[in-house]
Parts: sequence; C-alpha cells; structure tokens
Amino acid sequence: MFFYWLKWLILHKKWWAMLKRKIENLLHLWKGSGKALLVDGAPQVGKTHILRKFTEENFASTLYINFLENRNAARLLSKATDTKDFLIRLSALSDTPLVKGETAVFLDEIQELSKVYDIMTQSKFLVEEGSYRYIFSGSMLKLELENVKSWPVGYLVSETMFPLDFEEFLWACGVSPELLKRDRSCFEERISVEDYMHDRLSRMLGYYLLVGGMPEAVKTFVETADLNHVTLSHRKVQGMNRKDIARYAKGNKKLRIRQTYNLVPDELSRASRRFQLKDLKEVSRGEDISSSFSWMDDAGIAIPVYSASFDFKPHLVRNSDRTSLKLFYEDVGLLTNEYMTPGLRMAVLEGRLDICGGAICENFVCQELRAHGFDRLYYFSRKSHGEADFLVNYEGKVLPMNVKSGGNFRAHASLDRLMTIPNYAIDKAFVFCPGNVEVDGDITYFPLYMAGFLQGEDRYFIKLLGAETHFS
Repeated sequence: MFFYWLKWLILHKKWWAMLKRKIENLLHLWKGSGKALLVDGAPQVGKTHILRKFTEENFASTLYINFLENRNAARLLSKATDTKDFLIRLSALSDTPLVKGETAVFLDEIQELSKVYDIMTQSKFLVEEGSYRYIFSGSMLKLELENVKSWPVGYLVSETMFPLDFEEFLWACGVSPELLKRDRSCFEERISVEDYMHDRLSRMLGYYLLVGGMPEAVKTFVETADLNHVTLSHRKVQGMNRKDIARYAKGNKKLRIRQTYNLVPDELSRASRRFQLKDLKEVSRGEDISSSFSWMDDAGIAIPVYSASFDFKPHLVRNSDRTSLKLFYEDVGLLTNEYMTPGLRMAVLEGRLDICGGAICENFVCQELRAHGFDRLYYFSRKSHGEADFLVNYEGKVLPMNVKSGGNFRAHASLDRLMTIPNYAIDKAFVFCPGNVEVDGDITYFPLYMAGFLQGEDRYFIKLLGAETHFS
C-alpha cells in the first residue's frame, strides 16, 4: 500500500527535490549573528546541497568556490598575504561584482587547501573587515584542523552535519507534521502511542533501517521506491569512504584504518558487539590501535562507543578504555547493505528486527544519539555488576540504555543488576524496543523510533551565537 501511494506522489508532486534538514534552523539563526560559519561532516551527508540552497535563498548573491574542483582557486587564495590581498584574490575568482553586505562567500572542500588551518585564523580578520558573510565547509576537517594555532573564538560558529535522522527521513517520506507532533508529545509525557500510529511508525522504521539517512539513498528511495537502486547508492558511499581512507590517512595508518573499517559488520555480529583487536592482522604489542578508531570518528565514517568504568564522578569521558569498544558505521543503511541477503529485507519489512542479532537496531540507536547532541557514547559490561548497551550524561546524571530488537524486551537482568549497585546512584534507565511507551518503576520502555527524541547538549545548544537555542 505504501509503495503505491509513494509512486503516486512521485508522479504528481516533485516534493522530494529538496530534502528538509534540521540544520536549516541553525543557518537562519547564524545569518543574524555576523559570524563566519564552519560546517563539517562525513562525505555525502548533504553539506554542499543545503548550504548552497540556503545562500541562494537568503543572500542577494553568492560566490561559491569548490577547492576540490578548482585547484587554481586553492593555490590563489593560499598565497594571500593579508585580508586586503585575500579580498582582491576573491574578486578575481568571481564573474560578477561582489556586493558588500549582501554577498555570501561559500568556500567548499577547504580540506584541499595546503594550509587549511590558515584560513580558519584568517576568518577572524575577514569577519572584522565586514564586507561579506563567510561559510566554510568540507570533510575530514577535524583531522585537518588539528594544527590551528589560534582558533577564532567569537568570530566563527562550527556545526557538524550527519546523515538524515529518522525524523528527517519521515519528512522526506511525507509523514504529516501532526503525526510527528503527537509522537513527540507521547515521548515527553511518557504515554503510549495510538496503535495505528505505532504500527505506521514501526513500518517506517523498517524502511529507514534498510535505506538509512545518506541523502542520495533517501532521495533514490523516495523517487523510485526500489531498494535495489538504494543498494547501489550505499555501495557508492562505501566505495568513496574507502577511497577517502586511502587519500587522507597518513603513512602506515592507511592499511590499519581500512582493515578496521571493513571489519565493522563482522565485529557487530558478535553478541557482545565488542571489537576484537585479535581480528586485526599483525597487530604489534604496544601499537596505538585507538588512533585508528579516533581517525574514523574524526572523519565521520564510524562511531566508536567506548567502555566505561563506574569510578567516575560525574564525567564518563574520564573513565573510558580507548581500546575496548564497539564500532558502528556512520549510517545504519550502510551496515544493513553489508549484511544484505535475500531474506534480510523481507525480515525487516515484516518487523523481525532481531535479524543480524540486533546489530542493525543498535547501530540505529547509536546513530540517533550521536546526531542529537551526544558526542560521547559509552557502554558498560562487568559480569558482577551488570551491563548497559549505552551510557550517556543526561540531565546531570548517568543514564544507562539498552536496545532490544526482539519481543522479549522486558528481560534485562544485567541492566536490573546494574541499577541495584548503591554507590552508582542510578535512578532510571531507558529500554528502546519494538514495543510501545511504558513506564515500569525506574525502567521506561520506548519504541525504537523514539531514540532521536533523547536530546543531549553537545550539539543543539549553540552558545557562540549568544543564545541557547534548541534545533529540532
């Protein structure tokens, strides 16, 4: 039924042409700030598209320069001696006069500059000069900006883009705002979602687990309703990720990082989900394996979830083991594609989400948490004390969470044991599962599709803009 409806919309309404993204709220607030903007994120998450769309709709003119495509521009601007010289060189790259106060200068793929950190330092003086508004964007920027000597605090706002989250996917699929508003209110009030809504959102979650949130894959799904075409999009992204590892990883790290990236699906198929270092070939004693995990994290192509101990007060980040971890892909659709078998799609569409041992659901929750303000994710596992799939700092306390993909989601003895340890002071836990919203003492059950409603503070409170504004 859904696919017939989807194809009708494709024939009659071209609403898929522009994917709505939450970062647009930030962009509108940024426009009035007077600051420069830096947007980073993994390749193919839609940075260029959304930023060009915004500048074209909100500025009288835009100077767009892509340094990956225009090597001459990269060389020209890299040789600027001061702000005035930089502006003169900018004007040489424009076919039309730049209008003071009305032109947005969008410099894309800045990682291709020979000294990308210089332009970050230069941004302070460009903002002070005040003629134009500046947007910088690129991939691998956390890796490339490690050597910035003087970060322009107060002059530059930075934000990371991720693949479309589940809510953005629902927007793209034309789900009504009223249904989404009701869904959010049920989360906030801890009350059950109406059965017809729960069934529909659960079905849409199945689509998302197969499609994921990479813009090209979502657009392909909406345009064609053909999962085989979606698979081709996934393969393209995976191929580009592997090429970027070869291109940007330095020295002898290339092989180790690529091997680690390729092992993610196999490692997640384990019951524990933990990455086994013994599976990495020829690992020498004392080798800094954690640098490979950190590289993929900074590149945005994988999400590490580190082991935490419970001697922390109050910050988990000080108590993580950098080599004992789970490693997830940036996008659940990429993981599902790696597991693809003739029966997997059918199982997911029929609601049997425990396929692949639940790894797909755990990757989904991990991805949602990361995209909604939880930059630091941890897990806990100690036989004598209990287990939790995820630990986050939430509302000033440690919040344990479990992800259940099957029908027996009320069985969580290890989580119960964790909550009984007196000095851990845990007063509540969440379980994301196929069921509906339910509060049972200190355990709250939420449908898997509500994972994105849990908001952290790391990303959605942009204090540099002079306001603590929530972008949702």
